[in-house]
Amino acid sequence: MSTPAEELIEAVSAAAAETPYRVNATEHGFDLRIDLQDVRWHGFLERVGRRGVVENHVVLDCERRTMRITDEHYDVRWVSGESGARAPHLAARIEATRTLGRTWEVQYEVPLGGHARTGEPAEQQFTTADGHRMIREAAAELGWSEKAGIYQRIGIAFAIVGALTAVAVGALLIYYAVTGQF
Repeated sequence: MSTPAEELIEAVSAAAAETPYRVNATEHGFDLRIDLQDVRWHGFLERVGRRGVVENHVVLDCERRTMRITDEHYDVRWVSGESGARAPHLAARIEATRTLGRTWEVQYEVPLGGHARTGEPAEQQFTTADGHRMIREAAAELGWSEKAGIYQRIGIAFAIVGALTAVAVGALLIYYAVTGQF
């Protein structure tokens, strides 16, 4: 008999089966990321210009059947190996940034020349929502719910403080303008 966490990991793995995404179990849940080691996808990923990947870290609370998703972005560099074949590698750079929390990104590309068989433009779209969708759909079917992670809560707190500050400054400006004390 499998645990609720194992069932969710299996369901997300099944959803990712025919995609470049792979699930890796972790101590507190699992990670979902494009599998750069799977050579079946190298040509496709390079052709569509994949220059970054998002790893979705999912932390599970089995008792409450809740999960928290945090996105981590990585750069991908395509380099030629000894055989001349190009392969992707996660890359670091001095000016690299690490984005944690909830993000939304779309990369859209229409290669020149179109589709080899039909002549129609060959389109591929990647969004950070791809991984989120696979995780959320599997979780919903198994009765899991999502809670905001720490980075999302920090962002919301800063947004609230910023909004309250803007309202207070606006109210002061209106007060001084009306009373002529400007």
